[in-house]
Amino acid sequence: MGKTEQKTLISHVVHACLWKTLWKVWNKKEIVRFLKNIMLSKAKRSEYFQKIP
Repeated sequence: MGKTEQKTLISHVVHACLWKTLWKVWNKKEIVRFLKNIMLSKAKRSEYFQKIP
């Protein structure tokens, strides 16, 4: 195997692992919860700043 072949193989493995973890997280709906938390924290922050005269 050449160096380029090894690199492509490694990148394929890395991509597969990334997709697997992403898929697991997505299935757990953790991303949705995470995004909701970000949105909530942003909303709370804006409300807080609005309260300050």
